[in-house]
Amino acid sequence: MGGTTKRTEGTTNERNNMTNKKQIAALRLTIKWFKKQIKPRDCGWMYTTIDGLEYRIAELKKGVKGV
Repeated sequence: MGGTTKRTEGTTNERNNMTNKKQIAALRLTIKWFKKQIKPRDCGWMYTTIDGLEYRIAELKKGVKGV
């Protein structure tokens, strides 16, 4: 007992890339949902939210190869 276990699922970088990819996918789905909710008036805040989500995706992509 008391021994350490070695993780073999991949490097920390690989796990971070997978996490980033999942976050990007979730953010894209959220953007898609917001775009469906936009009405002709009083939805300026939704455009601002979408812009913020797109900025976050761009930041996550900087740390992910192949997206």
